[in-house]
Amino acid sequence: MLVAFALTDLIPFLEKYENSGDIYFQASIQGSSIKGNKPLIEADFGASEDFLENPKKDKKIDQIGFKGYFTNGAKRDASTMEFTLQDLTANIDNGKFAGSLLIKNFESPEVDMEIESNFNLGFIADYLELEQVQGASGEVALKMNFHDIIDIDAPEKALQKLNQAYFAQLTVKDLSLNAANLAVPIDNLNVNLIMNGKEAELQKFDLVMGNSDLSMIGFLSDLPSVVHHTNIPVEVHVGISSNFVDITQLTEYSEKDSIQKGIDKQIEDLSLGLSFKASARDFTESKYLPKGEFFIDSLFADLKHYPHSIHDYHADVLIDSLNLKILDFSGYYR
Repeated sequence: MLVAFALTDLIPFLEKYENSGDIYFQASIQGSSIKGNKPLIEADFGASEDFLENPKKDKKIDQIGFKGYFTNGAKRDASTMEFTLQDLTANIDNGKFAGSLLIKNFESPEVDMEIESNFNLGFIADYLELEQVQGASGEVALKMNFHDIIDIDAPEKALQKLNQAYFAQLTVKDLSLNAANLAVPIDNLNVNLIMNGKEAELQKFDLVMGNSDLSMIGFLSDLPSVVHHTNIPVEVHVGISSNFVDITQLTEYSEKDSIQKGIDKQIEDLSLGLSFKASARDFTESKYLPKGEFFIDSLFADLKHYPHSIHDYHADVLIDSLNLKILDFSGYYR
């Protein structure tokens, strides 16, 4: 019955799935709704023992359940609205999903969210019948505890109202896949990204694609300030290293049943450090490049078709709304 309420374009997709379970919805409206009066609206809803199955692929998400509640509150308007979603669970093959969500005050939402999930990418690709993705495998896990206030009209003011709580960890283990828009398959990807407090730290990003490998680490000193568009100074650093980057292979593409050759360039023994300092607002509101100070901390590389190695390169560049000023650019080649 719920499929009948879906958007027309979604119905063919949803009809592929068999489903069953118990769903309840109870609501009450108390008070007058004429002459500018606003009634009190409350609703309880939920589900238990539900499942969604793709019979064509013999893949099922089961043990789906949740409990929800909504009210427009004492003032009967957005400022006292509250939405709760608790005990949200699902079994995803050998993985799981669990979470909860609380939103208060829809004018300046206070959001409290917890998520813990892990799943196999191959199962998701088969379950959703992602035809553009082939040979997907690997484990993806996410943990998140999030408490924040979002001032929609003045996001920079929200930080003054509450000490936020943030923790998130994204882990990707031994991911591999091939896709139509990739020149070569992703042979192996491992990621560990942690946000504890305000700092987001990329502890691991190890990628192997065809002949190429790439590793990255880095941090963003204050991600909430970027989200809230504040003037607080924020620092970003990225460290990149690679034994070999085959740009020729990575930039090949197909056109009218023929393979178009990529850029004839390879890089060996790459080591690159980049930093950026700016106000948090400039990362999202700058019309062109973010205003601030950009650094090349270090650069080492061997380039094909270039007879020398470049090493110990450094740069310091100031960027404002109209101008770019190079304070330092130095390095060596041998």
